Amino acid sequence: MILHITLKIINEVKSVRIEQLEYLLALKENHSIIKTAREYFISHQAMSKNIKTLQEELGVVLIEKNKHEVNLTKAGEEVCAFAEIVLREKAALDKKLQSCRTVPKYENKVQIYMTNRYNSNDFMEIAFALQKEVREYICISTLSLTEIISQVDYDDAGTLGLITVYNDMSSKLKEKLAEYNLKYLIIQSVPLCVCAYKKSLLAQNAYLTNEMLQKTPVTGFWFDAHLFDDNPRNITFAVNDYEQQKNIMKSKNAYGWYSKNELAHILGADYTALESDKKVKMQYILIYRELDETLLNKLLELLNKSEIF
Repeated sequence: MILHITLKIINEVKSVRIEQLEYLLALKENHSIIKTAREYFISHQAMSKNIKTLQEELGVVLIEKNKHEVNLTKAGEEVCAFAEIVLREKAALDKKLQSCRTVPKYENKVQIYMTNRYNSNDFMEIAFALQKEVREYICISTLSLTEIISQVDYDDAGTLGLITVYNDMSSKLKEKLAEYNLKYLIIQSVPLCVCAYKKSLLAQNAYLTNEMLQKTPVTGFWFDAHLFDDNPRNITFAVNDYEQQKNIMKSKNAYGWYSKNELAHILGADYTALESDKKVKMQYILIYRELDETLLNKLLELLNKSEIF
């Protein structure tokens, strides 16, 4: 399991194995490589190698030895402080994943997922937690597309495509996508959202414009709304209606800030989930003007029941 971390002492992202952070924390307590190795049931040579690899990866000296014990350097103490945060967050994520092992099934092919901003490692864990058959519906908000691409290297990576919602895609990122034979869509002016989707549904290197909608078999509608109140949160949900693919040219593209009434007007229904004093920023909206009323009501019902409100 690899976690991408940023340390103040080096001010850049590095790849560090979580078990190496655990070893360093234990070494801080034990002051002995041999004792720490025994605690984790590995040889002291393997423990030494892990610590050495960690130092090389971070580019800093983490420990100093004398005749009697091993102590952490100032940099080692700083890495340990960060390691404690990492492990605490990982434990919280593990607990959260336990609750999403079973994906709810709704009529009319409506599925809803609540997401926060996960890093690349979390993205992969959630993909596996939700099981293979529903991976095309996973939608994760992220601050680093490069991190996500770097983690898409498991056996059946070719079965996934990535819809990368980003203002500007670097050439390095494009090369990485090509390396894994993943196709992608670039949606302009909509940052911070990545969706795992079936590769067969995507048009390679295509901008999702109104013209493109008429040519691309888009079967999902992705909404990414950020709620701004005392506790800013983000909600992401997807509406899928395979029967209406032929009507894709009738979809509406909207971007910007909306009040409760404005959003209700866009959705064509009373958006009772929001209080009147709240604002919503719909980062991207793709909806049918003639969206089935039953489907829309089901969507609003799910939103109203959501804990996010």
